[in-house]
Amino acid sequence: LSPSTTDIHINFYVNVTPQACMRLLMDARTGDYITLYGTGNIQATFYDKGSFNMFGVYTVDHGTYGLTIQNIIKKNFTFNEGGTISFSGNPFDASLNLQAVYTVNGVSLSDLNIGNSFSENTIRVNCLMNISGQAGAPRLDFDLDMPTVNSEEKQMIRSVITGQQEMNQQVLYLLGIGRFY
Repeated sequence: LSPSTTDIHINFYVNVTPQACMRLLMDARTGDYITLYGTGNIQATFYDKGSFNMFGVYTVDHGTYGLTIQNIIKKNFTFNEGGTISFSGNPFDASLNLQAVYTVNGVSLSDLNIGNSFSENTIRVNCLMNISGQAGAPRLDFDLDMPTVNSEEKQMIRSVITGQQEMNQQVLYLLGIGRFY
């Protein structure tokens, strides 16, 4: 018997609809995962002596990110519509442009120590998680949206949050204990 010299090449095209679920394991250690529903035209190729490649753009309709922070805080963020995953070869090199939100209600503004000039004592804060970079090494940055306060109050709050590290710390406190640091 001699080994087969037949190479296997597979090409397939997928017209993804929001009825199909895409589930990605983000961290096997914590069990963090992303579940997405969306649309896209994806081409995939497989060669048994080479690589698996994907091409096309997947656009998010909705989904969740089950996030664990420091093995203590577990929150389910909800993806905003319109984010994209752009495939151009190796799936781990796919370009990510996604945003997810987790809402914290009843956040006291007194923790920020910036006076009493606010129109309300507690507010709703949307903790935003921006996911960029590549699928094999995603970058997470956090931000805040405060839909119930006016633009002057937002500016005042943002003036005490200097830089991305401070922003990340504020979001971690909001997620962990529901308050500003």
